[in-house]
Amino acid sequence: MKADSKLMAQTFWELQVKCTGPTAELEAAFDYVLEANAISIEKQNDAKEIHIITALFNIIPDQQQIDRCLKRCELATILSVQIEELPPIDWVQANRSDFPAFTIGKFWIYGSHIQTNSPAGLIPLCVDAAQAFGSGTHATTKGCILAIERNARKKTSVKRILDLGCGSGILSMAAKSIHRNASIVAADNDKISVQTTAKNWQLNQFIGTHFQAVHSDGFSHTTLRKKPNFDLIIANILARPLRILAPLIAKNLAENGTVILSGLLTEQVRDIRAIYRHHHLCVKEHIKIAEWSTLLLTPKPILPKR
Repeated sequence: MKADSKLMAQTFWELQVKCTGPTAELEAAFDYVLEANAISIEKQNDAKEIHIITALFNIIPDQQQIDRCLKRCELATILSVQIEELPPIDWVQANRSDFPAFTIGKFWIYGSHIQTNSPAGLIPLCVDAAQAFGSGTHATTKGCILAIERNARKKTSVKRILDLGCGSGILSMAAKSIHRNASIVAADNDKISVQTTAKNWQLNQFIGTHFQAVHSDGFSHTTLRKKPNFDLIIANILARPLRILAPLIAKNLAENGTVILSGLLTEQVRDIRAIYRHHHLCVKEHIKIAEWSTLLLTPKPILPKR
């Protein structure tokens, strides 16, 4: 999952949609169909459940494509749509100033612009995600971090981990912080995300501790298909690639391994659950945050044929 790399001072276009009702469909459409560089949501009126969704683009968004996306979104009622050209702003600096430190589970997430010390008892993770998905604020990222923690309570012997669709690298770093002796492979089909992950690992001084960031479309990179299989596979991507990658995720998972899937709207879980069950992976835990879901799956025993 990615955002654009050229977020320094330049002209952007702002798409602003005012609506009522659930916003998850619109968020997903703006992020993954229209490929917005950044998205924010503001609740304008608590009583009437009015939300304003703002998306930024570094090229003029196509009006017809916007119209098609809005027509397909059935959960929200659109009240108004507005597109505006914005003056040049240093968006990286603006993003950092709006990104305060926060806590997820046992982790304290902060940007490199934060100078205060981490609270006692929490694991600090420095994440600069201006060039890639994964600042930690999205519900799917939060769900994955909580799932990593829950899995660690049950499985302490985790030797090889894959972060598939690594974005900023936040999930691979969270996994490494818990499984200190594990070997980590972080992979993404976006080269900027791979570079951002490597930089964030350097910021957190993880380099040189059995870590590799690779550019890979799914499992195309040979590193992802090497033995031994992964004890933990984390894939915070989207429902469509999760469907496509199900056979390869199952094939490259260790016999007693765990899969963490996210990037899913809760309404998509039933379909994903059925597909992975076909590949002998069963849902053991289901974490819901707002409209989004995170799943923990483990292999089901294959009974011998009589």
